[in-house]
Amino acid sequence: MTRFFPDKESVRLLDARQSQLLAALGRVVERRRWSRAQLEAFQTATLRSLLVHAFENVPFYRAKYLAADFHPDNVRDLGDLENIPLLTKDELRAAGVETLCGARDGGANRLLSTSGSTGVPLRMFRSEQSLWQFTAANVALYFDWCERRPIENVLYFLDPSPDGIDFAMADLLRSTVMSDRIVSVFEPVDALAETLAEFSPEFISSYPSTLRNIAVHLDRRARRCECVKLLHVTSETMAQSTRRLLARVFPRARLVETYTTTEAGLVGHECPRDGGFHVAEDGVLVEIAGKTPGRIVVTDLTNVSTPIIRYDGLGDLCRWENRPCACGSPLRRIAHLEGRFVDSITLRDGGTQSPYALTNALDAVAGLYGYQFIQHGIGRFELIAVMNRAAAGSEQTLREQSALAVTQALGEACELDIRFVERIAPPPGGHKVPLVVSKMRRAT
Repeated sequence: MTRFFPDKESVRLLDARQSQLLAALGRVVERRRWSRAQLEAFQTATLRSLLVHAFENVPFYRAKYLAADFHPDNVRDLGDLENIPLLTKDELRAAGVETLCGARDGGANRLLSTSGSTGVPLRMFRSEQSLWQFTAANVALYFDWCERRPIENVLYFLDPSPDGIDFAMADLLRSTVMSDRIVSVFEPVDALAETLAEFSPEFISSYPSTLRNIAVHLDRRARRCECVKLLHVTSETMAQSTRRLLARVFPRARLVETYTTTEAGLVGHECPRDGGFHVAEDGVLVEIAGKTPGRIVVTDLTNVSTPIIRYDGLGDLCRWENRPCACGSPLRRIAHLEGRFVDSITLRDGGTQSPYALTNALDAVAGLYGYQFIQHGIGRFELIAVMNRAAAGSEQTLREQSALAVTQALGEACELDIRFVERIAPPPGGHKVPLVVSKMRRAT
């Protein structure tokens, strides 16, 4: 079994790491006490400081803002956010790495690469301080989930790619977690299941796709994992069918979810009382652009190495949840993520259909363990599906139910090829399996 960081000599002194984490935790805890007015004052001051830093020290931003005739002085408060030029994923991809980080970036940093699950990866720098802030925010949430009684028997299934944010986070996690409890998701699923049996963890953190693969493996063998009390999922949109499967295979586990990205860190965390995601507003600014549901535009307030300011490249669709939240949190809340704009379906009349309509329809088909829906052209689609034979009955019945669900979701007739497989393979070099993929080029 491949573990993270087997060479102990490469690890920094544990006490130094713990000091960094405790300092970041102190900041997180202090900000939780802020009023709405204090939070917005912090956001305004941090945004203005970040803009000045980007303009004066980061070559990419200086050139971008000069070309747009924009100056940081154009922003006085949060009401002026729209004065700031949007940042696109294509701009970051095209920029030379040497232009993305200024000489005075606040100290040590790491060059990271996105997973490329929605297209060509991009590279960017993230400061060590922002990574510690990211870690501390997640640790604080973990304490909430555990009701201040931390679980010691833990297991993390993470992407070990050395230029990925999860590798960086795993490195920092070593201040509180032993290396053998951090395992590569690229191990075969039977090996991951063996690791689960070996440790019998009470807490697991991973991606929906990885946990789904493990759960399918166990469910097919009629095995249940009753030791797990808490399941944390992140980094991917999770289908309702996956939620149901995890609830069946891990019957005693509470499921919690965070919304995280390489570019912006922790964007939000699921509300345990009222659903949706509370925005992590002490670390990010979130706007929703365009029609409802609209595109998330995010500004990372924690990272000065490659500032992410009004970034329109996440591709996620959502809407504001304006009802007062039952949990009493002052943080704004977004409704359930509705998939990615780049993976919306193009209809015959030139309009688009949100991938959320498809995932809702397919999630209602009981015989599917998992699936991937692909658009190859106008009216031409492919459904790759993993069959739950215990729930589906015959393959023909499942084929008919799936075809009907797709037709109803699209609202028009289509050519649909349905293919059943044992496991859906992720893109080369990755671990995430997008639920809906459009191979028709769209502007992001």
